[in-house]
Amino acid sequence: MSRCPTPCLCGLIALFALAQGCSTSPTAPGTGIFATVTFDSSLAVDQLSFEVRADDEAVGPERVPTAPMILHSPRTVTLLLSDAWVGHEATVLVNGWARGEGVAKGTAMAIVKPDELVKISIALEAGCDDGCQMGQARCVGDDVSRCEAGQAGQVGCLVWGIAKPCPIAAPFCSDGVCSAQCEDEAGCDTVGKARCVGSGYALCGAHDSDSCLEWGAPVLCKLDELCVSGACVPACNGGPCPCEDGETQSCEEAGECKRGTRLCEDGTFGACVWAVGPTPEICDGLDNDCNGATDDGLIAPRCTEQRGVCAGATQRCGGFQGWQPCDTADFQGHAMSRGLTYEVTESSCDGHDNDCEGDIDEPASCCKPTCEGKACGADDGCGGACQEGSCPVNESCEQGACGCVDQICDSACCKYGEVCTEGACCTPNCVLRACGDDPVCGSSCGTCFSGDFCAADGDCVTFGTWDRFDSPTNDDVHAIWGTSASDVWFAGDGIYHLREGGWDRYYASGLQGIWGSSSSDVWFVGGSSMTDDGWIFHYDGSDVTKVEVPIGTDLLYGIWGSSASDIWVVGGAPGYSGDVPELLHYDGSSWTRMRDKLPWTSGRVYGIWGNSATNIWIASTRGIGHYDGTNWTESHASSEGYYAIAGAGGEVWAVGYSGALRYDGSWHAEDTGISDTLEGVWLMAPSEVWAVGRSGQIMRYAGGRWHYQISSMSRDYYAIWGQGKTLWAAGEGSYGNISPIFQYVAP
Repeated sequence: MSRCPTPCLCGLIALFALAQGCSTSPTAPGTGIFATVTFDSSLAVDQLSFEVRADDEAVGPERVPTAPMILHSPRTVTLLLSDAWVGHEATVLVNGWARGEGVAKGTAMAIVKPDELVKISIALEAGCDDGCQMGQARCVGDDVSRCEAGQAGQVGCLVWGIAKPCPIAAPFCSDGVCSAQCEDEAGCDTVGKARCVGSGYALCGAHDSDSCLEWGAPVLCKLDELCVSGACVPACNGGPCPCEDGETQSCEEAGECKRGTRLCEDGTFGACVWAVGPTPEICDGLDNDCNGATDDGLIAPRCTEQRGVCAGATQRCGGFQGWQPCDTADFQGHAMSRGLTYEVTESSCDGHDNDCEGDIDEPASCCKPTCEGKACGADDGCGGACQEGSCPVNESCEQGACGCVDQICDSACCKYGEVCTEGACCTPNCVLRACGDDPVCGSSCGTCFSGDFCAADGDCVTFGTWDRFDSPTNDDVHAIWGTSASDVWFAGDGIYHLREGGWDRYYASGLQGIWGSSSSDVWFVGGSSMTDDGWIFHYDGSDVTKVEVPIGTDLLYGIWGSSASDIWVVGGAPGYSGDVPELLHYDGSSWTRMRDKLPWTSGRVYGIWGNSATNIWIASTRGIGHYDGTNWTESHASSEGYYAIAGAGGEVWAVGYSGALRYDGSWHAEDTGISDTLEGVWLMAPSEVWAVGRSGQIMRYAGGRWHYQISSMSRDYYAIWGQGKTLWAAGEGSYGNISPIFQYVAP
């Protein structure tokens, strides 16, 4: 650390650095304002204070006071501001003080930029607000100071004059009056009593040579404090903080969310944590996800009739009455949105099935168009253009014209995964690069997520790390689920609940999956690998008990539900002719076996995930299945196995023996770059995917590719789950008291 030579005095004052009699400049980069303050030498200034105001009330104002200082020449001052100021126009106001009274003012404006000190110059000019009223007097010990006009250059502002001794005949000063007898000052009746004075406080006591009580010199509060009722208290945005750290507050009920609590952190109550809810929104007239709106963001099921101009028509949510069957008005509105016409009895000759009965242009007067064997856009025989038909390779027929399936590159159509480079289609070869330029096509291999940076070798590097988390088990953990980062369940050869205050343990074994609708409604599924019998356990907020399941239920692996009364469980066990899949459904009162509804009659179903009652996905040894609220269908066939499935936004990912599979409207294989099997997957956001697997593999998909994450576990991982910026991974147990649970907190 450098030092100023005597008699030069340097010091760090509050939130900025000020050189006392020295020329200074910023010593480190940062966001803030580097201000040069100048003033007329005739101004009797011995102290400066600063106030920074923003153009956005959400950012400021932020006050930056100073300690007393002697100024002899132009000064450089660095005001360091928080990141919240970046991009805002800050107004810097400077006030000059003399003997504690304002005598001069100056102001300047600047735009605050990220990681850059903004240089501005502020000139102080004579000017002030009256610090007292003419005729007033105050005591300074047993001396008296009177309100008078300021000195030269102070534009006649009223300030407190120099304190002078009281006369010999009346040597005692009290409340600005000299008297022969000392008297306690007004309000100062108890030693130690405090009152607020400006930005600090004063204490009552015997502060001079007599025995009477008087108010002492003001004591300044700290920069992040203000005076309230004679005491310095933490300040938040210019006022007292609304709460003390650790304090809790009950939330008002919102929608179906009940018994919420907010925790005070950094002087402010945080987001509400609900004991009941939220749950995914369903069509029931209720605010299930507690966002202030009912039945919003739903994926509507399709109408029963999907022929002709009715194709794609969806049902309406009727609130408490649920999804409503489609009627004439629904079909008319849907057809109109597509520029078509719906008719109860078809009368138009327009090349469409207007009554949705399966026949086009039914009236005898209509021309019967035909496009069989014709190219896209060809004459349909009735003067119209064929809306379907053949197109060149990698092109498709859309509204009677051929167009590229993926990307147009001059006159050519690029295939899926190709990019257009200098007028030609090129297949990127990022190889091991997650970000930066592709070495073959020159296009970007991808960008890193917030909190990561692109290293020189093209890898996205994160500041977060995976660390082993201390737990009361060294047994296998196969499933993870929770309601928050501080309320997490782990299940395998036992049930372990991490909550505020420690761990709870419940005895069970052979568990493979967890899901809950709230912190007091949690389900666990599994079974015996020896007998292939399946079982279910339930936590009701106080204890874990075993639940009766249909007779003959096979080994269970996964569970997911849209609400407490709509829960699905999947599994399977070996049969005489091969593996047999399993499917159970819970309606809020009982479990029903529904394996005959699955799209496969053989194989095992390992994973299940959804985002509504009409959009559920399953992963199996036969591929990927989908449920639309009515039927289970095969979405992607595979001869190998997928063990886990999860999604976010419009993306769904499945992982397993076959690697990784991505759905963004259609399924695509995504090369992980490893040969080990992946057994768990979780999405923190669309295209930000985490997966775990055998041999201690932790993989992250970011910037358009998979890359490794480092952990200290070489055994198999089975499950991964996250909430906010916190992720949990767990897997194979070990000998000795070593936890198989790991935690990652994103930066």
